Amino acid sequence: GGIAWSRFLFSLANTFRMADEETTVNPDLLVDNLSTNTLAALQEFMREQQAALEKQALHEAQGTVSEDFGLSQFWYDKETSGAFADEIKHVCKKAVAFLCTPSAFKAFRERHPEAAADAYLFEVDPRFSVEYGDRFVMFDLYDQRIPDWCKGFFDVIFMDPPFLTKECYTKAVAAAKVLATKVPTRFNEEGCAKIMTATGRVLYEEVESHFGMKEIPDWAPKHGCNLSNPFACYLSYSTTDGVLSRRLHEGWKGEPEKKEGGCGHCGKQQSGMKQCPCHTVSYCGPECQKAHWKTHKTVCSAKKK
Repeated sequence: GGIAWSRFLFSLANTFRMADEETTVNPDLLVDNLSTNTLAALQEFMREQQAALEKQALHEAQGTVSEDFGLSQFWYDKETSGAFADEIKHVCKKAVAFLCTPSAFKAFRERHPEAAADAYLFEVDPRFSVEYGDRFVMFDLYDQRIPDWCKGFFDVIFMDPPFLTKECYTKAVAAAKVLATKVPTRFNEEGCAKIMTATGRVLYEEVESHFGMKEIPDWAPKHGCNLSNPFACYLSYSTTDGVLSRRLHEGWKGEPEKKEGGCGHCGKQQSGMKQCPCHTVSYCGPECQKAHWKTHKTVCSAKKK
């Protein structure tokens, strides 16, 4: 996957930097032993790393923090960060914990400065302490040390664990349970904290086994570095207050059509459209019908016959 490949190249790049410093290295990783494709990818990666270092130096000179691939920081693009920030603003009534989600935290502060005092970033990277002061909480998922004042304090928690492993995700779940005002379950969300997760779709079974999480249909988080791993967003709640939760609610309630008389997937209106056998939605072609099936199957009466 994209993240695993990035980590491999990061390790390989560090190996060659050590070689430049006359440090003992594994001879199997010398340039002459790399395939043409791997060498080209490594060269491109090192150019990107150099550009990232220059960007980081600029950010530091300006008093801001940039992403660090070495810490598995892959930040969302502007549109995705904004969507998360707006969703949280709509549903948060008390305070929000951004767990390993610095780019969304930054977007929230920029888009909703009136609510910035109620938002806290939980991160292992100490650089954020300079920029965010007491709104930064030093936190290591694998250490789980949480200040007493944070326990049971947050009614919204947004998390994106740095590694796409079950172990890492369960660490984030454990932290969320401590931070939440009241822990939601599959059978009860009333009066509970609202939890939102963004992570790789490879973990969907693990994600949906906690907090009654449901995946938002037809929407995926995007990253500024264009990760190849497919990502998804999950919510523990079904309110229609926010832009993302409304999308999930429509998926649950089976409101498939984008426009009156339009394709249930893409919304286009054209002649020759074909109806689903349940007669509640039409499509402009088989591709759209297949793409929309995950949402429509929950309400399709023809499927249940």
